[in-house]
Amino acid sequence: MDWKRFEQGAEVALWLNRQLAELGIQSYVKTTGKSGLHVFVPIIPIYSYTQTRRFARAMAEQLQAEHPKQITTAWQKKQRGKKVLIDFNQNAAGKTLASIYSLRAVPEATVSFPIKWEALRRVSPLDYTMESVPDLLKKTGDLWEGILKSAQDPMEALKKLQ
Repeated sequence: MDWKRFEQGAEVALWLNRQLAELGIQSYVKTTGKSGLHVFVPIIPIYSYTQTRRFARAMAEQLQAEHPKQITTAWQKKQRGKKVLIDFNQNAAGKTLASIYSLRAVPEATVSFPIKWEALRRVSPLDYTMESVPDLLKKTGDLWEGILKSAQDPMEALKKLQ
C-alpha cells in the first residue's frame, strides 16, 4: 500500500470537512483499511441517489476548483497523475464500500476504522489491524454510535454553495 497517498488523502479529507462545516454540515471519517478514506455525511432519508450524488459532486467539484493541483474527480488513473481522487460516484445505487470494522484482505490485516477528525493527521491505516482493533474499541467505544441520528439536509447546504 502507498502510505504517502494516505497522507495526501488525509489532507484533502480535512479540506472537505472544513468545507462541509462552513455549510453547517457535520461529517464523519473512517479509514478504508487500505490507503484511502471515506467521508460520511448522514442525511435525512427523503432524497434519491441522484439528489445525494448531485450534492457530493458539487462538494467535490468545489474542492477541486480550490485545489486543482492536489485534487481530481477524474476516474481514470492515467488522468489523475499524483492527484487525490474525490470519488463522488460512490453515491449511487449498487456501489460497494468497506463498512466500518471490515477486515481487509491485505497482508497487514488492516481494518476499516472510524476516527476522529482531530486525530486524522496522526494516524495510519496500520494503526487499525485485526490485532489492535479490539483493544482500541474498548478504549474509544464506537465513534459512530448514533451517527444515523444525526441526519442532515444536504440540499439546504447545496443552496448555500450555489
